[in-house]
Amino acid sequence: SFYHRSAKPTGGYAKRAIFFQEKRRHGNLHWLTLDAGNIFGYTPLSYYLKGYPDARLVTMLNYDACGLGPLDFVICRTELSARAAEVGLPFISANVLDEASGKYLGEPFKIVKLDGFRVAILGLTDPGTPSQVPPELIAGLVFRDPHEVVGEWIPQLKNQADTVVVLSTLSLSDNIALAVAHPEISIIVAGGRMAELRVPLKVDNTLIVEAGQWGEQIGLLKVTYEGDRSAGYRIRYFDEQLVEMGGAWAENSEYLKEIAAHQARLSEQFNVVTGSLGVDMPATKVNSFETNLGNLFADAVRDATGTDVALLDAGGFREGLKSGPVTLGDLYHAYPGEARIIEGTLGGQQLVDLLSQAAGNVGRDGFLQVSGVSFGMYGRKAYSVTVGGLPLKLDAVYTVALTDRMTEGVEGLTGVYEIRDLRMHPYLVSEVVEKYLSSRSGYTNELEERISYFAEPPAEEVMVEPSEEEILTEPGLEEPVQPEESPVVIEEEVYIEEETAPVEEAAPNEYEVIVEEEVDPGLAPAPLEEPAEPEPAIEVEAEPESVLQSVVEGGSIGSTSVEMEGMLYSFSLSEVTVEGTVALEFTLNLRNVGESHKMLSFPTGRSYEFKVYKEDKLLWNYGYNRYFTQDTSSLALAPGEEAAFHAYWDGMTNMKVPLAENLYRFVAEVATTPVQEVSFIALYTPPIV
Repeated sequence: SFYHRSAKPTGGYAKRAIFFQEKRRHGNLHWLTLDAGNIFGYTPLSYYLKGYPDARLVTMLNYDACGLGPLDFVICRTELSARAAEVGLPFISANVLDEASGKYLGEPFKIVKLDGFRVAILGLTDPGTPSQVPPELIAGLVFRDPHEVVGEWIPQLKNQADTVVVLSTLSLSDNIALAVAHPEISIIVAGGRMAELRVPLKVDNTLIVEAGQWGEQIGLLKVTYEGDRSAGYRIRYFDEQLVEMGGAWAENSEYLKEIAAHQARLSEQFNVVTGSLGVDMPATKVNSFETNLGNLFADAVRDATGTDVALLDAGGFREGLKSGPVTLGDLYHAYPGEARIIEGTLGGQQLVDLLSQAAGNVGRDGFLQVSGVSFGMYGRKAYSVTVGGLPLKLDAVYTVALTDRMTEGVEGLTGVYEIRDLRMHPYLVSEVVEKYLSSRSGYTNELEERISYFAEPPAEEVMVEPSEEEILTEPGLEEPVQPEESPVVIEEEVYIEEETAPVEEAAPNEYEVIVEEEVDPGLAPAPLEEPAEPEPAIEVEAEPESVLQSVVEGGSIGSTSVEMEGMLYSFSLSEVTVEGTVALEFTLNLRNVGESHKMLSFPTGRSYEFKVYKEDKLLWNYGYNRYFTQDTSSLALAPGEEAAFHAYWDGMTNMKVPLAENLYRFVAEVATTPVQEVSFIALYTPPIV
């Protein structure tokens, strides 16, 4: 039993035993007890005791047959074969063979006779298992194409059985293809890590059923066959329900005792001391700062993989470590679950983008603990990135280690989708830390400024392209003109600029960042400087016309584009005129760049949001004082189809205080669950009206 989304035990072998006893007492029915596969896995009892508790309990429950899924190989093929031999576990798989001997791992099929009615049970394992399991765990095994295998076995099974049932951990689309190609199959019992069909899927004469994961529910399928052996049998009637293994079912005491005995063995293993620490390593700040705990775990991962960089999401950490002896149980509880290590390659620019996404997750599970890399953060962007102590090269390729959980893009870390050449390692994070500490007694470490907070973005990295007029009036600059043009005019303009507003010399193509002290605390607009002489005022008077003209054409403040999960999000902010009034228009364009339809679901009537930040302080948002219906809504986009959201902003805060010229962070959100966010930092200058 275990606790899953419930305060009471849900699922588990002890509840399953009571359920099976209740159903099997109906003697007028013939019962088959089947499991499609993935019996073993990463639960502590299963993983650390090499699957023995599961194999023992499945045998006690008198299963007729069990398939093989990818998770069954996490204890390694040798241990898998040993468990089957020790307890007589009825493993069925027709497409997994030993490469050297050509023998099947388990049995390819099994014939069960029910009062003279012969049922052939054929097992099929996901051929994608080699990409889901470290190669060391399945060395020497061959995973054949299941469609070819079924084509070879069906003619033989037709002569030995009245009907064929398949145990499959293939995808739903592959199961449907099998049903179409082989109508002799009457039932496909499917399984997988997330597999569930609330009702049977009927494909011609074949039923496909899936009961879900973790034993939370048991699928109960009742079928009636009609026909004879000469003409063949087919399903006449069927009825199916998924029975929740919740509070309505008690737990068998015999099975609870068996589980308790294995739990005692696990406790002994967890209490083995693997190393020691010289300092406390709390987990309280792993989602906001560099920590000793995060450095230890990330260093251990990088040491085990030999990669340039190691990244661990803050959501993987659960508990800290105390100074003194450290046990395997301490390490598991500090970083529990399915945290298997993978490595791959990532470009320099993609690494910066990934670190920037982590910078946008301060205080959340998507923040990163790192090794081999250091960076500074301002807003939601990473700056001054170094790898191995050297400045990062945007065009270089780096090796990166992380966990398989992170490849799912947790907390918006979609930059992991850019990682290439993925390879799985045969160890969990807690296991490599155990090995790392075993050779470092009394281990201590210091914070190394791997992650820093910047008070303002580095000037060299806040590049805002100046206008032609700004270049001409910037002191100490020369206009890139043709040789025949006289530079005298430039010298005069520089002289006048120095008279009216002397500033320090700046490098070309560099914008002078306004420091915090120069900004009015009340966010009032920066006052326009009076011209030094009345004569130039005539020329200045013409400036609003040029500004107004650019507004009419839609002068751009900034823009960015991000591709996430097959969707391209293009976000821009431009000056426009609305009924003669200068305003700013937010535009968020969504485009389906994938090959399948996309359905965006919104929990309320609000489908988008626009925001303006000064550093981390929210100044304005479109949804302020707006009310949205609580009804859910959705947006469907076919491949290549687009949708756009717009909103106008008057350049003021929610409290109607005008914003001064400064750098701001502009954000667009798509209000799905989870929220998809796109942002950029740009200079905002109040329009001259």
